[in-house]
Amino acid sequence: MTSLNDTNVNSDLGVNSIFNLIDVTEINFIKTLLYSVVCMILWTVLPHLQMKFNLLSKLIGNDNGKAADFLAYVMIYSGCLRNYTFTEAVNHNLKVDFGAMNILVFIIGYSLIIFGLFIVALSFYRLGLRGMYFGDYFGFLFKEKIVNFPYDIMENPQYIGTCSFFFGVSMTHLSPAGLVLTLFINLTYQILNHFESRNLAIFYPPNNESSKTN
Repeated sequence: MTSLNDTNVNSDLGVNSIFNLIDVTEINFIKTLLYSVVCMILWTVLPHLQMKFNLLSKLIGNDNGKAADFLAYVMIYSGCLRNYTFTEAVNHNLKVDFGAMNILVFIIGYSLIIFGLFIVALSFYRLGLRGMYFGDYFGFLFKEKIVNFPYDIMENPQYIGTCSFFFGVSMTHLSPAGLVLTLFINLTYQILNHFESRNLAIFYPPNNESSKTN
């Protein structure tokens, strides 16, 4: 397989040859898949253990504040590892040359990056650090469930924004590998959201939901 450092791949290979455009043995591609799974497991299991057994709080001297901040650190650090290997994967894997269409691909890609960053930043503004990183599992609840934009039109805008960012980065790097990794990361988010939504319904029963400006 031709490496990225040698040449770009022309886009006329066809849909059936899409996996010829991806080096699935490239180390950063594999690491991104592994880190994505690790993130999904950590972000699902640790909050669940806290909710059921107060495990993290007990391990940190029954201090819910420190325990919540510790979980936030774990999530941020593990997410950064995944994001780093994702960036390395799109840089070191194969590229597709769309010829004159490259400009359009770049425009769409950068638009998705800007949109993704905006949505993630706005989500953080609405929720804050502990709200974003499962602080409600430690008793740090809002008086009401946040339903202001973007939460009025998206269930999990932080996940949508992150995937939009990854999709945009993949397009600006002309990287099929990045697109596949983005789809895989989105799948891990869907699994995570399945469990998270059930718990949020306990913290914020549907009959008590109303808008609240944070």
